[in-house]
Formats: sequence, C-alpha cells, structure tokens
Amino acid sequence: MQIDTGFSFSDIVAKANDSVIVAKAAAGKSAKPKIVYVNAAFCRLSGYSEKEAIGKAPGFMDGPDTDPEARTRVEDAVKVGRHMRTRLLQYAKDGTTYWVDVNIMPLFGSDGEVTHIAAIQRDVTADVLREQELMSLATTDDLTGAKNRRHFMERAELEVHRLRRHR
Repeated sequence: MQIDTGFSFSDIVAKANDSVIVAKAAAGKSAKPKIVYVNAAFCRLSGYSEKEAIGKAPGFMDGPDTDPEARTRVEDAVKVGRHMRTRLLQYAKDGTTYWVDVNIMPLFGSDGEVTHIAAIQRDVTADVLREQELMSLATTDDLTGAKNRRHFMERAELEVHRLRRHR
C-alpha cells in the first residue's frame, strides 16, 4: 500500500532519537544476520560509526556481562521470524556499558519469507540504574549496609518454595 505523505519514512528513521538497526536475514541455519543499516542515534549511543557496524552480526556490542539467556532468546526469535522485546546490556566502542530496551521485528518479502530483521533500541540505562538503587535501598540497611528484614523474608520465602518443590 502506497501512502502519499509528502515525506520519506527513511527520513523519520534517520532522524529518530532511538537507535535503529536493520540486518539482512541469515541465509543458512548456521549463518548469522549481518547489519546493513544503522541510524545516527545508533552511532551516538554505541560510539561505532556506520562503516564500523555495517557487515557485522547484530550481537557485536555484547560483552562479558551481557545476559547469555537474553541473547539466546533474541537469536531464537530471529531464527523463527518472531517479534520480541527484551532488555540487553551492551558495550560501547570505548568499553562503557549501557542498557537498551530492544524491540526486534522481522521484515517479510513479497514471498512471505523473512528478508531482514529490524531492531529499535531505546537507551534505558538511567532507568536500570534507578531500579538497582531502589532494590538496594529496599533490601539493605542504610547505616550498616547489612541485608535487612525484607531481604531475609524474601529469601526465606524462596527457600520454603524450593523445599516444597524438592521435598
């Protein structure tokens, strides 16, 4: 369906504040998707230039603390052409870490096959750090740094459930 809007959707993507990555879908079972497009927001967030990103697998920004289970869920969704959304810890070119909320969607060709994978990433680093701080405040004593009663009760409840499950 062609819509005459008077502007180009590629202009919107190029100027978006969220990072946009498009990768060509992998051709074989063992092949990995390869990045064919990144917008300026991606370059600002990651520190990588467009030239440095094009041709790489989308997971090249992962590092030692990136959750391997989350990465596996992403790869599984990509393989079957399923939409998915998750949070990932990624590494900028200079080694600093940042958190992204990534929305991954398959793009289909006229034959119904997945031709490309698009990912829109929003930097949620400040939100994640705030959540971590709140969790720490909720479970530790400010003065001593020792775990508080709430933490003890949460752990005790988990252990009771584990004992019931395993008898």
